[in-house]
Amino acid sequence: MERQINKFDRQEIEVLVTEIQSALDIIKNKYGLAKLNIGSVSFTMFSFTGKLNGAVTEYQDFAKSYATEEAKYFAMQNGLPEDILNRKFMTNGKNHTIIRIETRNTKYPIITSCAEDGKDYKFPSQVIKEILASTK
Repeated sequence: MERQINKFDRQEIEVLVTEIQSALDIIKNKYGLAKLNIGSVSFTMFSFTGKLNGAVTEYQDFAKSYATEEAKYFAMQNGLPEDILNRKFMTNGKNHTIIRIETRNTKYPIITSCAEDGKDYKFPSQVIKEILASTK
């Protein structure tokens, strides 16, 4: 018999999430899905709940195309460069890449990924406009 879990803690959940993701990867490949992963997991000492995310290849292609067009429109409306996605810039000594635009978030719609720490950051449109203007 393999190891038995008697209660959930952060370490146990991390192990389980890793194993669940490995099993999901097998299913993803078996059915040719573009995406199948476990999302956020919450837990108590006796139970846990996780969210599954999945997508077929066509949806992923559509979503990427839609996101690109939405970003172009957003950029045009806010005086930003049309090719805003994947733009790189430096602020506070860290390199950022613009990875997506969340138009529903009116205060911080521009999401970047930081190369140094791997975290995502949110920025207001005006700040990005000033940063990009000063780096030309």
